[in-house]
Amino acid sequence: MIRFARIRQNFAHHNLTSPREHFRSLLESEKFNSAIQRRRRIAVAVGSRGISNLAVLVAEVVGFLKEKNIEPFIVPAMGSHGSATAEGQKQVLKNLGIDAKSVGAEIVCSMDVVEAGVVELAGRRYPVYVDKAAWEQSDGIILINRVKPHTDFVGRYESGIVKMATVGLGNHAGAQQVHSLGVDGLNRLMPLLAEAVLGEDKIVGSFAIVEDAYHDTAEVQWLDRSEILEKEPVLLERAKELMPKLPLDDIDMLIIKRMGKEISGVGIDTKIIGRLMISGQAELKSPAIELVGVCDITDASYGNALGVGLADFTTTRLFEKIDFEALKENILTSTFYSRGKIPLVLDDEKQMLLVGLEHFSRRGNEKPKVIIIKDTLSLSDMYVSEGVLDELKDRDDIEVVESAKQAEFDKDNAIILEF
Repeated sequence: MIRFARIRQNFAHHNLTSPREHFRSLLESEKFNSAIQRRRRIAVAVGSRGISNLAVLVAEVVGFLKEKNIEPFIVPAMGSHGSATAEGQKQVLKNLGIDAKSVGAEIVCSMDVVEAGVVELAGRRYPVYVDKAAWEQSDGIILINRVKPHTDFVGRYESGIVKMATVGLGNHAGAQQVHSLGVDGLNRLMPLLAEAVLGEDKIVGSFAIVEDAYHDTAEVQWLDRSEILEKEPVLLERAKELMPKLPLDDIDMLIIKRMGKEISGVGIDTKIIGRLMISGQAELKSPAIELVGVCDITDASYGNALGVGLADFTTTRLFEKIDFEALKENILTSTFYSRGKIPLVLDDEKQMLLVGLEHFSRRGNEKPKVIIIKDTLSLSDMYVSEGVLDELKDRDDIEVVESAKQAEFDKDNAIILEF
């Protein structure tokens, strides 16, 4: 059986030493206070991503608004996530540590939208959908989101404030409309919709978050609504600079211990594994990975295995956790159908590894380059085969934490690892 060593990639740390104090300084700034001074009831829009310190930031914003005699309430801004239901989205927020008790504000959740305007693209008119409660029950909306590379495309605006203001805040209707045009909807329609929404005085502005390679908060900025379209692309470039990656560009097999909606919107970050799987879109050039296996899905995904189709293999354990209604709803909304295909279902992780090793052995490759990671958000500590270790031995940024030893399995034939 193959031997694995535990290694550590030493990325540069860019984390804020005291995120809470930094948040507070932004709230107390003249810029933020000027933005909220005319407001009496503000909707705080929160998405479905597992952002570091998100619950802390939301609670700080809520608490500060109350100090200023402004009534805050929370609205989910996550498109069709949570099975495109109000209760599902409320549960997603709860899994992120955000409920009425933890942040001190009511969660107002529904799939209802209003049309806040109309935009035109290629001779066709598109309504600007916005969450009804946020639009009608407040006199201001604050957006809170992370800015990062998107899993579907490359553009001026990817995953961040612009996307939250349109796809997220537009609920199921907004997400469905943008995704109905495929990547074109994200690249061309989304910025037009954002320009219309952000042009309305109802939007106060946004807290824009950038994370480092360790998923720690590296930067938070308050952007007034008039600054978002100009400054988000700068933050996106910063996020790309800090983004982690696998230690090699050429890998025989990657085993991902878990996928999840709080890890990536697609469960598995496409930019990490080098697979988009979108019809009409060119595949990424690196990394090049021949076989990908995914072993399990997080509880916070509630069975929505969108992105499982990015893998070649999965396990019975993951397959039996899939909520096919939730998966179907998300796939039909996104229109990226290949990502919902079920890969070859193997009994367990041991069989997955053995199938992969047999595949490479038939080709005369007795020392395949195999990497095992916790998930695509956690790329510091990982387990690598001796074939990978040979290529990393002269790298200054790689530390061998445990020398190579025989792979071991528990009673369920899951690979025994410590992350």
